[in-house]
Amino acid sequence: MSLELGILNWDSATSTKADKTHHVIDDDEDHPAYAETLERLHTAQDKLIQACKQLMLIDSKIRELECRYQRAVARGNNTYRYNLRLKISTLSGIKTMFYEYAGNMAEVVNCLQSSIGDSSDSDISSEDIFESAEED
Repeated sequence: MSLELGILNWDSATSTKADKTHHVIDDDEDHPAYAETLERLHTAQDKLIQACKQLMLIDSKIRELECRYQRAVARGNNTYRYNLRLKISTLSGIKTMFYEYAGNMAEVVNCLQSSIGDSSDSDISSEDIFESAEED
């Protein structure tokens, strides 16, 4: 599975922050550490892809709510304005949380890729994730 977000291409795989390693593992596919690290990489990339998809969904929902909010402002409907402002505020907080999580997952993916010597994918930064999620 491949996901293209702006300038980034990610194949499925990811891990947790505790999974970071800084040593290079031999490319011996029969080696248990290589297989385990590769599995953690795939898990980490899957989590990163899901977080980026959620960021895009949250962005679209915020845009919809902002449109509704502007309509309520134009009509002078204070009750709806207040409720919509609360929803926008809540979603913005959730978006920030997903952004931080995606940034952590990107760091883990980069670390795991470097530990197995996979130089085919460029480093992914949290700024790249945010920019690519906002572009859509």
